[in-house]
Amino acid sequence: LPKYKKLERSPVKQKSIGLMIIATGKYDEFVQGLISSADNYFFKNNQNIDVTYYVFGDKDFPIVSKRPIAKIHIEHRPFPYATLDRFKHFIDHSGALSNNDYLYYVDVDCLFVDYVGEEILGELVGTQHCGFFNLKGPVESNPKSVIYVAPHYHKQYKNYFGGSFSGGTSKKYLELAKWCNEMSDIDQANGIIPVHNDES
Repeated sequence: LPKYKKLERSPVKQKSIGLMIIATGKYDEFVQGLISSADNYFFKNNQNIDVTYYVFGDKDFPIVSKRPIAKIHIEHRPFPYATLDRFKHFIDHSGALSNNDYLYYVDVDCLFVDYVGEEILGELVGTQHCGFFNLKGPVESNPKSVIYVAPHYHKQYKNYFGGSFSGGTSKKYLELAKWCNEMSDIDQANGIIPVHNDES
């Protein structure tokens, strides 16, 4: 009898992830620890995912990793602007960032302590604030702010999402970053700093 034809598997599309880190001022001391932990836990041994680290910083310093590292120079601004400006940095460099299928941001003073993989792939992804896990968190109470939440809406907020880790598809995440940056610019132009900065 003739031999069966060899089955050919459909090639799995390679996906790319950009992991964004902001480290200006004294925060550069945390970069290597975070990247080493990401090397060990963030999409470790996943052959279909390419991870590139995007490090936004105000000075050059050595970083060790087998993964690609893109360093992007930004100026340091004191708190709270270092926090509020994150979305501006993402939009200013959206040309390079949008080359990735997915983008994720993580605070530089965090560490990955367990495996993170394809369960986080989605259009928009956030994490609950560690200090308000399964609790209602604070919302903006200044009625002059563009992100003010009136008291009669407070009961609708069941989970409070923090700013330390978020992401999604590059298209959706950059759209979100653009909106957040525009809202922040409006408040700052009116002399308003949200009480919880980016967390609100």
